[in-house]
Amino acid sequence: MEETQNKKKGSAKGKKSKKGSPTKRSFFFKPATIILFFLTTLLLVLGILYLARVQQWFSPPIDSKSSTTVTPVQKEEKSSASKKVSVPAAEYNNLPLTQRDSYDPLLREQGTALVAIIVDDLGGDLGMMQEFLDLQLNLTVAVLPNVPHARAVAELAHAAGREVLLHIPMEPRDYPAVDPGEQALMVDLSREEVQHRLRGYLQTVPWVVGANNHMGSRFTESHEGMQGVLQFLKDQGMFFVDSVTTADSVAIAEAKRIEIAHNERDLFLDNDLNEEAIRRQIRKLIKIAKETGSAIGICHPHSATVAALKQEAPSIAAAGVHMVGVSALVR
Repeated sequence: MEETQNKKKGSAKGKKSKKGSPTKRSFFFKPATIILFFLTTLLLVLGILYLARVQQWFSPPIDSKSSTTVTPVQKEEKSSASKKVSVPAAEYNNLPLTQRDSYDPLLREQGTALVAIIVDDLGGDLGMMQEFLDLQLNLTVAVLPNVPHARAVAELAHAAGREVLLHIPMEPRDYPAVDPGEQALMVDLSREEVQHRLRGYLQTVPWVVGANNHMGSRFTESHEGMQGVLQFLKDQGMFFVDSVTTADSVAIAEAKRIEIAHNERDLFLDNDLNEEAIRRQIRKLIKIAKETGSAIGICHPHSATVAALKQEAPSIAAAGVHMVGVSALVR
């Protein structure tokens, strides 16, 4: 009986020891839980780092050099745009054509109409050149090559701050009854000969920034002829103004195709050599400029023309029109 009770007690003790075993297992699994927690955290951190690294791999690279150079350029552009100022004619004439837009747009923003007047056929008479300079107007001077005072006239004009054009002699329809001058460009010349003659012209007329045509009612109708002229001028960094001596001129069409800066005259001022008629043409030119923003007139070395310009100079200023070198009006 006692033995049986002892057995029961023993079995009871055994049961108690079995009940106590979970306590030992929970104590045993605590380190494993901690380790698992740390492993999970570590994997999570590694995963985040890996994703960040992958994003960096697939992001476009940043060029440190470009980032340092772009900002100054942008600042420089803003600063140059805000510093557009008018400059005296002498300074303006010495600016490269690529920089002259800083002058012209300012005048346009102020609503000022622009007028350019080209004096053609200069180079034969120094006295007449001086008369035009004495007017103190910003006239553009177109000098014929191969005439006695071509170089001297160009030098005078440049020293006075006036723009100089090469006044290119070209074949008229009425040739040979009407003679365009020595070594003129003729439609039957090869392109090589045309450009050879142009190079020769530039040897006699310094300070040239662009060109226009002398006569040329036949030559300016020739696609081949004008292509040779315009390509030469473009290669020299010059522009072309069509004097429009024929309604069938192809000069502007070819200039657009070749992509050379260009424009065309709006009015001849002195076809009629009566002084009052010339003054009317000058007033008409001003009206065109005020209506359209700009206008180009062409005149010639005549005493009546000098007198008319002198009389109309105050009205040009009073009309709010600004006289510019013709390069300001080419595009």
